[in-house]
Amino acid sequence: MITNSITLQVFGKPSEAPNYGKDTKIIQGKACLIVQGGTETGKPTIDFQFEDQDGNKYLMMTTAAIMQMIAGAVTGAELREKDKKKQH
Repeated sequence: MITNSITLQVFGKPSEAPNYGKDTKIIQGKACLIVQGGTETGKPTIDFQFEDQDGNKYLMMTTAAIMQMIAGAVTGAELREKDKKKQH
C-alpha cells in the first residue's frame, strides 16, 4: 500500500512536539530508495526501509509529491528560524 497523503505538522519548539510514551516502538531507518516510474502515471516513488531491535522489517512506500511537501515544510521552518535569529 502506497502512502498518498500524510498529516504534516510543524512545531516551533521541542516542548510543543508530542512526547512519545513507552507504547511507541522505535525503529531504525535502514535505506531510502527512489524508484523512477514507480506510480501508474510514471512518477517516482520512495521506499523507506526500517528495522526494529528484534530484526523485524518494515516498509513505507510514498510518492515524490509527499516528499516534496515535507522538504518544503522543512525549508520553511529553517527560514523562519533564521529570520527569528536575525531579529534578535
